[in-house]
Amino acid sequence: MMIYCYDDKISEIKIEQLTKLLYRCVLGGASVGYTDAETQIDDMRNYWLSVNHSLSTNTFKLITTVIDGQIVGVVGLELCTKPNGKHRGEICKLLVSPDHRHKGIAQQLMQKG
Repeated sequence: MMIYCYDDKISEIKIEQLTKLLYRCVLGGASVGYTDAETQIDDMRNYWLSVNHSLSTNTFKLITTVIDGQIVGVVGLELCTKPNGKHRGEICKLLVSPDHRHKGIAQQLMQKG
């Protein structure tokens, strides 16, 4: 298991893996802004594309857990852009694949965040 921190654009492969992870979590009942995984897959992909844009503008950081080359966990950190807020951010979209839950992945992601 490896944890990676991104503060710059990510690859298309990672966007596809993140979309698949979000899809599987929503399909399993996760309440993270989507209600129907089957019909909202394009919206999910667009979310990660918007995250990718935010990464390129230094307003977002992304932390992933990778096992066997696949992203199995993710957490986002939306950075505050106000002059008096450079020391803070907002945690968003903490997700762990249903196949990898109860292994401490979410806790490790939050510690890195």
